[in-house]
Amino acid sequence: MAPWCECRAETGGEKRNTLLGLSYDNCAGTGERRWSRLQAAVALAITVYFAVAVGVGSQFKETGPPPVKHKLTGNLILNKNFAPMLSPWRLYPGTAFTLARSHGAGVARLEATAPVLFGIYELGIAFPGVREKYELSVWVRGSASVVGKPVVVQLNERVSETIGAPALKVGSATARLSTSWQRLASPGRVRRAGDTLDAYIFVPNDIVLADAIYVKQVRLVRVSRAEAVEK
Repeated sequence: MAPWCECRAETGGEKRNTLLGLSYDNCAGTGERRWSRLQAAVALAITVYFAVAVGVGSQFKETGPPPVKHKLTGNLILNKNFAPMLSPWRLYPGTAFTLARSHGAGVARLEATAPVLFGIYELGIAFPGVREKYELSVWVRGSASVVGKPVVVQLNERVSETIGAPALKVGSATARLSTSWQRLASPGRVRRAGDTLDAYIFVPNDIVLADAIYVKQVRLVRVSRAEAVEK
């Protein structure tokens, strides 16, 4: 095999690069390594391949888990019992979350830390078809200080998973809070193609510090397939 340098492997003999599976010559016993043209070309090609792969991969690297697209069967709320943590639910600003174990398993306690709207929401729950009907429901009760105040359960559709993107209300339901558990359900039909569904549970007004609600058994289900548009 023609060497890449003018010298021959007079001493030291042929060495082998175990990483690439290639041979090189130990030129004139100097310890200087010279590769054949073919070997050098292969090594260069491998180096370029890995450099490009790493460079391209770093441009599209994601910093978190990929979005989960749920199957449209059963309950689409993955964390209906808020355990072992709140995620993927998110808190409105001015809301504190704890697990209210004294009220049973899977009960979230949401407390107002400022006199503003407080509650939780989840984005990008499902990717429905046009005219499909869904129902968002939840069991809710209030602390003594919020008795008689409104609580809202709302389902929106949005054109993307970007916060602040234009949204349409699919359905909404409001009830007056009491210290007893009550089920609140919000049915509605999807109107646009390619949208994602978002869920909201909140107390909108008349809020004072330490107001609290208890939430459990959140469900989002498809109750019917797409229907023809009425003419």
